Amino acid sequence: MKKTMLMAMVLLACLGALAQNKTGKNVPEVDVTQAKRFAPLKVSEKATVEFIPLETNDNILIKYIDRVAGALINVTENYIVTVNITEGKLFVFSRQGKALHTFCRKGQGPEEFVYPIAVRVDEKSKEIFVLDYKKVQVYSLTGKYKRSLNIPENVKIGSMFNYDDKHLICYDNHNLDRQGEKVTEQPFFLFSKKDGKITRIPLTIQNRIGQSMYIERDGKKMVVTMNNIAPMVKNGDEVVLSDMGSDVVYLYKKGKVTPLLKRNPSTMDFNPRSAMGVVMKLGDIVWLREVKKEVKGPHPDINMLTYDVATGEVNNLVLWDDVNFTNPYSVQSRNERQELPYNCTAANFQPDYLKKLNEQGHLTGRLKELAEEMLEDDNPLLILYKLKE
Repeated sequence: MKKTMLMAMVLLACLGALAQNKTGKNVPEVDVTQAKRFAPLKVSEKATVEFIPLETNDNILIKYIDRVAGALINVTENYIVTVNITEGKLFVFSRQGKALHTFCRKGQGPEEFVYPIAVRVDEKSKEIFVLDYKKVQVYSLTGKYKRSLNIPENVKIGSMFNYDDKHLICYDNHNLDRQGEKVTEQPFFLFSKKDGKITRIPLTIQNRIGQSMYIERDGKKMVVTMNNIAPMVKNGDEVVLSDMGSDVVYLYKKGKVTPLLKRNPSTMDFNPRSAMGVVMKLGDIVWLREVKKEVKGPHPDINMLTYDVATGEVNNLVLWDDVNFTNPYSVQSRNERQELPYNCTAANFQPDYLKKLNEQGHLTGRLKELAEEMLEDDNPLLILYKLKE
């Protein structure tokens, strides 16, 4: 009897996992081949604006050599953290932009990192997690080394976000685009913040593809990376999962996988393959990019679209700041490397660029006042745009 009950429980667990992976008949389909209607999403009507000037002092000066620091920024309830990849310096600010700490742990030592691929902050434990090639290094907010979380040999973390108090959520791109190599069919997993233990999310994706394209140009073989789409973004406690080889985009929330939409035609209907990834979710709106894995000109062709989960509308929505600019400014709608508060996207501006815009008469209101107060060698101005619910 006990054996029968145990078998029944195992069967139910397996069916539950399969049910999570099954898209069902009611998943809305999105035609990715049709041109999408451009529609501005005006800040004056749809969003609130928060200005955060990042304090400048002799110890904390962010050099945006390649502007990567802005792309890797984290904003939590109490802290703002970013990193200068070139120098390996991490910067910690208060939520209001006051400079708190800076430290550099770049190097070859056991307590250091070689290259900070991603940086995440845990509010509760006051710890910073730095993703390196084969490990995640954990530091205090002041830069004190706490522990190393080793990544298994058959795993390569391509994307990493906070998930809860105990876990990071990650995307495994090990062996993608490498012919003849085995690729996992469950690429999303939870990564223990304590000991690095991996728990795969029960979402099976077959025929996966990666971001690399092998092309020949001017007689030379080259590798081009499609860095304009992403497999995962976060919005509060929601995580959108969009493996590039999958026809379905999923929402992962409170341990449950739910399909949001299904692309049409299938990625398998194209040769070369067509890839689709999410770059942002605010409220019910999901920003997507569809890219064919080929390069005919200087860059791959990108199809931009937005899907409204509540209404089913498919458009090309662009967030326009018509409050702080005399002519509407298109806010960069991409959160795939940033970790921000719920329903927020961010823009960061260099002082010299803001001053130039102001001299040309393009700024108004509070942004104009801040530009006039800033010095050219100040740290950037961070602007948070929060979509109204």
